[in-house]
Amino acid sequence: MDFFDKIGNKISSVGKTASNKAKEFAEVSRLNSAISAEQTKISTYFSDLGKKYYELKADAPDAELAEFIQNINAAKDEIVKLNEQIEAIKAANAPRTCPACGAQVPDDAMFCNKCGTQVPPKAVPVPDAAEESAAEEPAPASVCPTCGKEVAPDAVFCVNCGAKLK
Repeated sequence: MDFFDKIGNKISSVGKTASNKAKEFAEVSRLNSAISAEQTKISTYFSDLGKKYYELKADAPDAELAEFIQNINAAKDEIVKLNEQIEAIKAANAPRTCPACGAQVPDDAMFCNKCGTQVPPKAVPVPDAAEESAAEEPAPASVCPTCGKEVAPDAVFCVNCGAKLK
């Protein structure tokens, strides 16, 4: 029986050691998580401090921090330029609409194909060589009997001369 008692004690000892190690690991993990949360708070405070300094001192920064203010202002200026480019791209690619009826009008149309109202020309940006080679022209649908200009199959008026088609 002494042999079985020794094995039982050994198993019990190993179990207690494993249990203690697991508790230690869990406690260290909990503390590491708390440290990480505090580091995140510090980063947020530093960010808020920098924003507050910028708001208070952007016009007259301390000499050793002036470079940071200049970098922020340069980045803000670049953001404005990039937003202007985005708006120009959106405007260039926006469909034209008839000022009278609101129908979409082809970019090269002089007249609305739904109501016949004359539409102002759209400023067309100059495409680069890559865009020109990639552009495909759609197949013509029909032709205006008055001027011979190609028109969309559902057009009621010619976009070139304004003649009623149907």
